[in-house]
Amino acid sequence: MEASFSRSPAGLFLAGLVLLLSLSSCNLLVNYTDRLVDPGTGRTPLVTWPARFGWGVGFVAGLPLDLAGAPVSYAVYKAGGSQDPGYLFYFLFPSLVTSQIGTLLLGAPFDFLEFVTYRWWSGGEGGKEEGTEPGRPAGKAPSGAGRAGSGD
Repeated sequence: MEASFSRSPAGLFLAGLVLLLSLSSCNLLVNYTDRLVDPGTGRTPLVTWPARFGWGVGFVAGLPLDLAGAPVSYAVYKAGGSQDPGYLFYFLFPSLVTSQIGTLLLGAPFDFLEFVTYRWWSGGEGGKEEGTEPGRPAGKAPSGAGRAGSGD
């Protein structure tokens, strides 16, 4: 029997997600998921609430992994020295990773929809510059219109 990769939509999605995650750095991914839950970034509750829910579900899903990995986490913590104040990071690392994955899986689709339907057009984060219209470069006035204060 030959081992083959599943060509189901779920299998292809997982393969694409693994490829995408392997091409980006962790810092970019963590910063993006942190912005998904922060309403100060211009995202509406349509994005932040599912992203926060995904964070919670991911964190709870990772708790059994925390318990299973406690011996390894303890060894890594002890190898790092006792002066390290961030000992909870070592013990909660699996939960923190799964919480970021939950945020990404539940928040990113809504973020994409909001970006395409709202933020790109209104000039929110990651969209156009303030005061521009879609399809017009920043600083370009419509044809036939003069700039304010230029005497035209």
